[in-house]
Amino acid sequence: MKWLYILVLIFLYFVYLLVGAGVFVALEFSREELECQRTITEIGEVAAKVNSNLSNANGSNDNLTGEDFRNLIQLIREAPQNGVQFDSNQTASCAHNWDFHNALFFAGTVVTTIGYGNISPQTFGGRVFCIFYAAIGIPLFAIMFAAIGEKLSKLFKRLDTKLTKKTRSSILRKAFVFVVTAGTLLLFCCVIPAFVFVAVEKWDYNEAFYYSFITLTTIGFGDFVVGTDADLSYATIYKVAVYLWILFGLAYMATVISIVSGYMHDTAKPKKNDSNTSAKPTEDGVDGEFHVTEDEVIPNKYIHENELPLDGDSTSNKVSTVAF
Repeated sequence: MKWLYILVLIFLYFVYLLVGAGVFVALEFSREELECQRTITEIGEVAAKVNSNLSNANGSNDNLTGEDFRNLIQLIREAPQNGVQFDSNQTASCAHNWDFHNALFFAGTVVTTIGYGNISPQTFGGRVFCIFYAAIGIPLFAIMFAAIGEKLSKLFKRLDTKLTKKTRSSILRKAFVFVVTAGTLLLFCCVIPAFVFVAVEKWDYNEAFYYSFITLTTIGFGDFVVGTDADLSYATIYKVAVYLWILFGLAYMATVISIVSGYMHDTAKPKKNDSNTSAKPTEDGVDGEFHVTEDEVIPNKYIHENELPLDGDSTSNKVSTVAF
């Protein structure tokens, strides 16, 4: 596949992401902002009543009822889907999950099938649009994904070809290529990015490495998601950069899987047993193993092109066909 075709696919893919993000903002942003402010206000009212009953310092007659507790629990349960986040001091604020750069990140997780699940469309229009957006975007991503993976796999096929001159052992060649590809994947897609997440997200290294692996395998549990800590401030470009890392990592992951599956297929393929195959000469030659004239059969290993009989040669019969 030509690079121009791949670049066109990448361009269309990012246009598709931008359009999707814009539509999600239009459908979800206003609703979430209103619900967020309402939820924060109601939580504040119940919290004030709780504090008043606990302290009872001002002689308030506000009695905290069982209904108030049930309402508080319900508000807390609905808080995440209404865009409410809590910092380490349990102070509520709006997460703005559907501003443009967050909507862009969400659109990317839809078409890559990662689907963290920390946010999802809440309006009828948003859910309907998400269905059609995924139905078109997932195949588009798969085509682009396969094209980039094909280009990357060719680099390692060249490595395998060069190693053929160094060793005839196919097992050693395959093992070396696998170690190089898997090691490169581990280093540049998990080990190094994990250090970045430790610095930015303040995660432990094992958590950051775990997030990297779960993301690039498209499992996407959603227990760790970048850019969601209410105690931290993030650069706008941060999530975009993370998504570019996801795209490259997924393409590279597919390359490794393709190489490994290709090696397994080659290993499982039955080999031709030449010792049990008997050559039977025919008028048109035999399986490239013999040179056949009108009255004799000669193994090809004894015949070279410059030694073939020529028409009109008095010492040789006319050659009816030559099979190599």
